[in-house]
Amino acid sequence: MLGAAENSGSANLFFDFRNGTQTRPVWVSAINHEGGQVNSNRGWFVESNAPAASGKIVVDLVRSSVTANLALGIVFDELPDTDIAVQLWDDQNRVVAVDLFYNLLFKTKEAQTDTFVVPLQKYPHATKVVVRRVSGPVSIFALSLYPVAADAAIDAGSQEQLARFFGDPLSPSNSLHDAMALTKARETAVTKLISAPIVASSGTNNPGLIVGPLDGDRVPRSFEVRGRTAQPAAGHHLWVFVQVGRFLFPKAEATVDGHAWRATITEDGSPPGGKFFLALYDVGAEAHSRITEYKRKARASGSSPAWTDVTGASRVARVSLRLQPD
Repeated sequence: MLGAAENSGSANLFFDFRNGTQTRPVWVSAINHEGGQVNSNRGWFVESNAPAASGKIVVDLVRSSVTANLALGIVFDELPDTDIAVQLWDDQNRVVAVDLFYNLLFKTKEAQTDTFVVPLQKYPHATKVVVRRVSGPVSIFALSLYPVAADAAIDAGSQEQLARFFGDPLSPSNSLHDAMALTKARETAVTKLISAPIVASSGTNNPGLIVGPLDGDRVPRSFEVRGRTAQPAAGHHLWVFVQVGRFLFPKAEATVDGHAWRATITEDGSPPGGKFFLALYDVGAEAHSRITEYKRKARASGSSPAWTDVTGASRVARVSLRLQPD
């Protein structure tokens, strides 16, 4: 039994088999060896004539106290024909991972390091790190384990924002490269639409554009719509509707400022596949009164019946959108 000492409070595990020096964190409950011998010159060792697969060091983990991956460091004698495997076992001594590094001695020479990352997060049922002799002579002087940070989950929007902040060019292999190029193209298209002149025509026809969101965009349930328009004819208003199939739902009257307009939309329904149209209507005075009364009753009752026709109004722009997943 090698793990008899009390936990030191250290964040890392270190055990020197030559003199018994150790620090043991709270996430290690015990360190044991099976087979082999321990002395001050060779540490823990197993002779070459021992049966194959005999001899192992077992580090018992308290998984509720360690969730990160672990860096494993091993100091050992590079003897001819030494073959060591690093395994993960569960709490019933069943093998979870047979050989994490495939001949540790060879990998040590190949990578020129004696430290390897044990991917503990990949194996949630693993509760033991086992350093196991495969064959040949084995002499291990010291062993260490300490938690290491893994890649943090970060949403694409935050990554894009940080990339814009740094301003460095992105490699084509970066997953943000194409997405940010598309975003830039969309922003350029919006800029062109916003700067495009709007010419009013006669009568009740009120030309208008939706410049954001663009056709095909994914949107949250609440979002701002903006566009360009000529000044509405006297007594006319701009209304934004959601259209699902042949059904129309008045959402908000647009606020017009010069040749720009905007409105805030909330889509709380469940359109098939999350897909719907956003339509801009030029609404005459009588139709505007009907819509205003409809909205008042909807607020009072909590019910918003669909429309199939908007008499006294004409559609001047429409884009197809899709709701983002909730």
